[in-house]
Amino acid sequence: MYNQQTTQESPAKPRTAAQIVLSSGMLSPPTAVDGPSLPLAQDIPLLIAEECAPGWAIVYRGTVTSVGTTDDLAALEDALPVWLLEYLLLGRTPQVAIVKIQFALLPGEDSLPELVNP
Repeated sequence: MYNQQTTQESPAKPRTAAQIVLSSGMLSPPTAVDGPSLPLAQDIPLLIAEECAPGWAIVYRGTVTSVGTTDDLAALEDALPVWLLEYLLLGRTPQVAIVKIQFALLPGEDSLPELVNP
């Protein structure tokens, strides 16, 4: 008798933004000139918020001390925007799109006086 066992593959856990950024290149955090280290008091609150319809929504709340703990690591990976992760981990600055606006200047209802030819 043939015993057929089926193995069910568990669905792959979605990768966090930090994991995607880390897999995109070698770590090269910003230099001390670009991102100097600052002595901060350990009890300073750290909030990360994102813009939403009526105002802002806080997506991470911690302190300077709690940022380095493993408990907050997953929360920070989810809360930090990708552009910030790329800067902090890879030293890449975000590319800003150049917005061009076209316009034309037309005289108002009261026309300007004519220029006198010398």
